[in-house]
Amino acid sequence: MPAKLKELFENIAFDDASAEGVVLSVVHKNEEDSLLLQTEFTQRVPFSLLFAAADSIRGELGCRWVSIYPKYPKDSFDSDAVLDITTFLRREGYNVNGYFDDAVASINGQHADIELKSNGASLLLEAGIDTQIKKFAKGFYGVDITVAFTGKTEFDMQEYSDKVAQEDAALPIPTPAPPPPADGGGERRSYGGGAPAGEKKR
Repeated sequence: MPAKLKELFENIAFDDASAEGVVLSVVHKNEEDSLLLQTEFTQRVPFSLLFAAADSIRGELGCRWVSIYPKYPKDSFDSDAVLDITTFLRREGYNVNGYFDDAVASINGQHADIELKSNGASLLLEAGIDTQIKKFAKGFYGVDITVAFTGKTEFDMQEYSDKVAQEDAALPIPTPAPPPPADGGGERRSYGGGAPAGEKKR
């Protein structure tokens, strides 16, 4: 019979939401010393809480890595769930960097639009991140969606140049070095082997 997280790991003080998750399966990868727990919840639990729960399990077991893959009812899928998946991707090492910072998601039927506030749509598409979002939406929520990136998707050279110019203008102006003395800063010396002025060579 499946057990809840709080029942499997009695020594760990989970948050209330994570504690009630029912563990459906456990996969241990020997070569990576990692553990994957597919866990069912009645409502969506923010990944920030699931990450903390996974880290607690990792500390308890002493393994290298622990991931909790949630399974939710279909009706809990919404725009927040889309962005939550991008948080999961970053944690799991996918190449998303900060491209989803301040992004806004919207759902229209079986289509999800993610409005980017930072450049990077082409890089996200090249890395197949749209496909990964679709895959985990299916795995976590059992929904089939398409994904598109909108908003600030192209690199704006003029905006970049303006930003660099503003940053340069904010830099302190260095104090110029004082000019050298007009007489060269010392007595004159002869380096040509000739006699000093007023003397004849012998």
